[in-house]
Amino acid sequence: MAAQSDSELVYGVVSSTAEVSAGYVLLAPVVTPTVYLIDNEGRVVHQWAASSPILAAYLLDGGRLLVSVAAEFNAGATERVEMYDWDGHLLWSFARPGMHHDIEPLPNDHVLLAVWETFTAADLVARGLNPALLPYPEAANDPDSGETVWLDTIIEVNPADDRIVWEWKGSDHLIQDSDPALPDYGSLSENPGRINLNYSTPLRVYDRTHINAIDYNPSRDEILLSSHFYNEIWVIDHATTTEEAAGRAGDLLYRWGNPSAYGYGTPLDRQLFLQHGAAWLDNGDILIFNNGAPIFRAYTTVDEITPPNLSDGGYARQPGQPFGPESAVERYNPVGFFYSLGLGSAQALPNGHLLITQGAVGRIFEVDGAGDTVWDYFVPVFVAPTNNSHSPLFHARRYAPDDPALAGRDLTPGDPIPVQTLRGALGD
Repeated sequence: MAAQSDSELVYGVVSSTAEVSAGYVLLAPVVTPTVYLIDNEGRVVHQWAASSPILAAYLLDGGRLLVSVAAEFNAGATERVEMYDWDGHLLWSFARPGMHHDIEPLPNDHVLLAVWETFTAADLVARGLNPALLPYPEAANDPDSGETVWLDTIIEVNPADDRIVWEWKGSDHLIQDSDPALPDYGSLSENPGRINLNYSTPLRVYDRTHINAIDYNPSRDEILLSSHFYNEIWVIDHATTTEEAAGRAGDLLYRWGNPSAYGYGTPLDRQLFLQHGAAWLDNGDILIFNNGAPIFRAYTTVDEITPPNLSDGGYARQPGQPFGPESAVERYNPVGFFYSLGLGSAQALPNGHLLITQGAVGRIFEVDGAGDTVWDYFVPVFVAPTNNSHSPLFHARRYAPDDPALAGRDLTPGDPIPVQTLRGALGD
């Protein structure tokens, strides 16, 4: 099916070749409450109507759909996590203040969530935070100012009874090297598992760590996190109790992308730039959607790194050196302009191809091992139709025809996603 066009609007399947991977793509335009499963012709084979617009969406065994439901303000915040059956019946709904961005289903049917833990600015200044890093430093020492700072917590929820069965708090693993009279003082380079409370981002933000992606490695029982403003990926140990996770056992096991965040090198040594999607591959490598930052690198790549794994677990690091590798392998860096200022992800497919979500512009495309595009699709939902502005996408995923989530399901194709123009949906 060729791409459709209404005057300057372009949408649907722009191109497709015989090399495109078999399967179906799950996508959720962030300005609508509808989640779509489409075939390679762009035709809808199934859809779900959630209660509100969606950020992250995953298919689970038995045809269930797990989604994070977006809050009203546009900062990655979520109101609820919901699970639906194939027929659209709500199976589970969970809410906790501060949930945001990604979710991660676990093999035991539990769900990992990122949650903002809120502190007054005065609380963290008392722990060594430099007030100059805050948006309104003049109020930093006033507990009544209302100024708050957010750090990330990762929780594991059991949908059977809504119990939080495991928790990791970033606030338990802070370090600062500016004032020896205040808590958490120490050398950054000698404590690479700790999070520098005074890492200075280009923007002065309340949301210090901003975890925007979560992935789980069952073979290592470890959790991969993407910290947007630290320009790093972090690995933490899930094989701990909540009590152990609050201590040294919960320090970062591995980090990569910005050694200056923990006392090595300078900002010029950064290799990640406001990255989003980060995921383990079957061989233990990590795939990263490396967005780019206008001041430093105004283009996007999809990068792959091989962590320095030890045979008995853990991650190797030479004394006095940051974690390796020295550089990433660029899996996708086309000749010409490719950029997604925010959002985005990349999924490694079994045949060596990549499914890439250029989230900021509502584009999903598949490339082969040489980086050539074998399938290209633009979501037909527009938020500013006069300039061809497609709805953003948090991510998209391709599911193979034999995926357990699709077993026994009716996948008869229907019509393509209807064209929708939603001016004002993002506050324009």
